Amino acid sequence: MNPHQTHNRPAFESFTAFEDAKTKSCVVVCRLREGMDLSRRNQIGCIALFSFMILSLSIFFSSCGGGLGNIRVEDVDTSITDAKTAIQAAYFTSAAKYEPTTLSHAQSLLEEAKKAKEEKDGFKALRLAQEAKSEAELAVNRAQQREAMDEEIEALKREKQAEIDAIRRNLQAAERESTKIKLDVQRLESRLEQLESDKRDLAMQLSEQQRADWKAKQAEIRVSELEQQLTEIQSELRSALLRQRQAEKRAQEFTAQLSQELSAARSQAAEAKKMTQAAQVKSSTRAQNYTVKIDELERTKAREIALAEARKRAAELQAKTFQSGAESMIVLDEVQPVVMSWYEAWKSKQFDEHLTFYTADATVDKIFIIDNQEKQKSQFQAQQLGTEFSREFNPDEWKFTRYNTKRMPITYRFSRPSKITQKKRNVKLYDIWIRELWCRKEDANWKISHETWKIYEGVPSFR
Repeated sequence: MNPHQTHNRPAFESFTAFEDAKTKSCVVVCRLREGMDLSRRNQIGCIALFSFMILSLSIFFSSCGGGLGNIRVEDVDTSITDAKTAIQAAYFTSAAKYEPTTLSHAQSLLEEAKKAKEEKDGFKALRLAQEAKSEAELAVNRAQQREAMDEEIEALKREKQAEIDAIRRNLQAAERESTKIKLDVQRLESRLEQLESDKRDLAMQLSEQQRADWKAKQAEIRVSELEQQLTEIQSELRSALLRQRQAEKRAQEFTAQLSQELSAARSQAAEAKKMTQAAQVKSSTRAQNYTVKIDELERTKAREIALAEARKRAAELQAKTFQSGAESMIVLDEVQPVVMSWYEAWKSKQFDEHLTFYTADATVDKIFIIDNQEKQKSQFQAQQLGTEFSREFNPDEWKFTRYNTKRMPITYRFSRPSKITQKKRNVKLYDIWIRELWCRKEDANWKISHETWKIYEGVPSFR
């Protein structure tokens, strides 16, 4: 064996061992790289572990004799060149965009490796070069992962945007359908308002027709009275004719005795006869004309009264529209039991309980009507009702006739024999008292907020 080769064998074996250790270290680094995508903390730990292993191997080899403590410059240059190549390759990838800090750190490690080489510290230079290369490769791996993640995010964004666009289209279609439904509802509401208006017009026409029928009936009764008066006049006329015949008879008895007087009597009788016939014709014609005029006047008056009542009712409803406000939206099924209790309290003279059904600001309008004309009108607070009930509007004097709780205002009607002197025969006069109630809800309880009294005095009844 060559002595020179024998002298260099330990160094060669040491270098071979170093290369084996280096290879094993690279294998360990590769395995560590496979777990680097877990997290940044694990990746940094792997790098630190690799550096620690390199440093440990360097210390180990340096402790094994002077031959193992020397690192060849070629190996250091190769490591620095590999690190530089890895860093440059990383800059051509997306690592420059996603991992600029890691690349900067790798560049710093490369500069430190070069400085260690200049300082003749081969182990440190070799370790820093390997760390720089690992940092560059780590930056590339992270950049690839983040780029793949960004691509997934963009794909997810596009997918979600497509879903959002579909939802937006569905929402627009739903809005168009909602708008169409709203238009249909508005048309239906308009139609309903028209039907309600027609209903009110028909009800008003029916009420006017009923009033006209009542006036026509009163006119018929009046015609019957006039016919009776005409019969009495005709009876008186027959009596006058009878007296005429008696006068003629007496004139004939005195013919023989008083010829002159007879002639005069005959002349008077003829003249009286003419006057009687003229009076009979005049009376009959006057009675017929009077009957026709009465009929026409009654019908005209009935129409005028019906129109006046309709106008008056419309004016009252319009005047109370603002006052009623939310009171117009009344649930009659809830109000009816309250009104019945209100009526029973008044009927039984429980006036204090009766007043509890009114609001604190409730008012009462009192209107006296004679011959369809308002003669007196006043207003007072509802809390003064006790005074009115103790005097003219005592429950003992008034008889309940009917009520209406199916629409607003709620009405109760009472009557009593009138105190007005009766001028017509066979005709009874009555006073009609109508109580109109307007209600509103306070603290979940229905109460009367306004009341109108209409007292019709001297209303005839032909029953």
